[in-house]
Amino acid sequence: MEEVGKDIGRSKTASLIFLDERLGHLRLPELDRERFIKFGKERALEGAGPVTVGIDLGYIKTILSHAAAVHGVIVSTEPIDLARIALGRLGLVGKGDERDRRPTQDELDRIVSASEATIRQQIPVGRVIRFAVATAMRQDEIARVEWRDFDASARMLLIRNRKDPRKKKGNDQRIPLLDVSGYDACKIIEEQGRFSNTRGHPHSEHARFFRKLNLPQACSVRSRAICADLAKPPSSPPKEPEPDCRCEASTPGVSCGHTGPHKRRA
Repeated sequence: MEEVGKDIGRSKTASLIFLDERLGHLRLPELDRERFIKFGKERALEGAGPVTVGIDLGYIKTILSHAAAVHGVIVSTEPIDLARIALGRLGLVGKGDERDRRPTQDELDRIVSASEATIRQQIPVGRVIRFAVATAMRQDEIARVEWRDFDASARMLLIRNRKDPRKKKGNDQRIPLLDVSGYDACKIIEEQGRFSNTRGHPHSEHARFFRKLNLPQACSVRSRAICADLAKPPSSPPKEPEPDCRCEASTPGVSCGHTGPHKRRA
């Protein structure tokens, strides 16, 4: 793809590296139906869902088809097709569950508050979350947006190379920055400008809103950790120690307030 000037995206690159580590050491005759089924079962045991396993198989088939069509390698894609059918019967490959609700404002407030409570945290995860809710932009799109893309007077933002199933490169879109989600995108941008030193750079119009290069990965890891902590049931308060009652239970007319079994005085 590089020979014809096409870039491979970050997500696809990571998937190809992963597949190379898992299956790259095998010879072509070893990549049969049984091996692909074993691979799918291993991925499921590792926590990969039906959609993720299906994507992995799709990449494998693309690699084999590319090898046959472009490089003349004699290889069949039938084993991967049969493995997909078998894994589908096992429920390990299939469609993902549709979301049946959106996060409530209380849930969003708790996530943002938890993300902003870390004093030493350099990545403004809370601000990124609020901006994502306000604009419905993907993490990768938020990480790429530059100051020159923001039109404050028109309240518009340019998203470059927006994801599209047919053509991503050159698919630039202008979106309005509306205040209908509970978060004002323009105010968040102004807030980021006060905390960011990129606007003072000689080429600040090419500087990004959020300078952290690994922003998508960092935000994903941090957000998952925050949500996992918030999902934990609240810990029960520690039990009060049982009073060490050493009164004589048989003493008439004496009340120590101890409702449990009385201990005899030593």
